[in-house]
Amino acid sequence: MKAHPPQQPDAAHQRKRYAADNQQRFAHPTERQIQQHEDNHQRHRHHEFKLMVGALQ
Repeated sequence: MKAHPPQQPDAAHQRKRYAADNQQRFAHPTERQIQQHEDNHQRHRHHEFKLMVGALQ
């Protein structure tokens, strides 16, 4: 009787599963990414306001 090595999971099947997990993760922004976007937007608006005030003086 020959000993058979333990069966390994199908690598292609695992790649597909991990690819689907990664796609789903990147499809939804993280809380940090959302906060950074909001901060950048607010910073941009503040900068534009300063430019307008400077132009009026």
